[in-house]
Amino acid sequence: MNLALDMARKIKAGTVWINATNLFDAASGDLGDVDAQVREGEFAPLREWLRERVHRHGQRYETNDLVREAMHSAFLYHAIAAGMDTGIVNAGELAVYEDIPAELLEHVEDVLFNRRLRARTLRAVERALRGLPPDWTIFFLGHWPLSAYPVRHNVLRTSSACSHAYIASPRLLRWLADHPWEAPGVEKSRIAGKGVDSAYVKLPGTYALFPMIAIQRVGRSDNFVTKKKKKRRLRHLVTRSGYRELLISKLMRPAEALVLLLSPAFFLADLARRGRARLAARGPSQRPA
Repeated sequence: MNLALDMARKIKAGTVWINATNLFDAASGDLGDVDAQVREGEFAPLREWLRERVHRHGQRYETNDLVREAMHSAFLYHAIAAGMDTGIVNAGELAVYEDIPAELLEHVEDVLFNRRLRARTLRAVERALRGLPPDWTIFFLGHWPLSAYPVRHNVLRTSSACSHAYIASPRLLRWLADHPWEAPGVEKSRIAGKGVDSAYVKLPGTYALFPMIAIQRVGRSDNFVTKKKKKRRLRHLVTRSGYRELLISKLMRPAEALVLLLSPAFFLADLARRGRARLAARGPSQRPA
């Protein structure tokens, strides 16, 4: 440490960072004269101290978990400041906002506030939103399209699952307020799982930006807890294990392209469905003979 401090004064630079100076002070408080021990080649006490106090803790969390916890914490911090007063929070997996490292917090808030999106992308989103019909419900920015067809430049009419990023309309916010989770009468799609995505699939007025600008990263899911038992069926490997996250992440853009190729069929199916709905609304007496 003395050598590092001596060299720092001689290096012609604005700032010289000496890594782990706080660890050195802490180790010296527990182990005594660490400098003398290192000079004499006694590394075992320091190695054991680092293993117990530092290294083993670094194995407790994966990078994706740390980022996810920081994202949740930063979102809640700013949402509460903006007036949010109700939410479901897993306090056991929530980082303290003030304890999030500055560099990680900067990147997390870049995502939350779209600070690093290109101006061209933001203009495309703005134009697409202005062109949506008055009764739109959701505008997806990242999703898994189950069916879709183009309605205008850069915009798809879609039925989507795995809604990773979307813009909610006032209409959707009212629907969420009027339909608490697990309330009776909420129509869901089994193919989309058991989360709120399964209800979004059935909502009318859902659109998406094309091409999507957000995809899911491969990591542990927030939506379900995997039980540690052997998966014996293919569908369990896909829906109840880490393979699910891998497939969702890697196949989102190919699925978008595939659905677009099939869009004429989806358009005709949607046209027929809306026609049947209009006939049903007229009633038997108003239907053409």
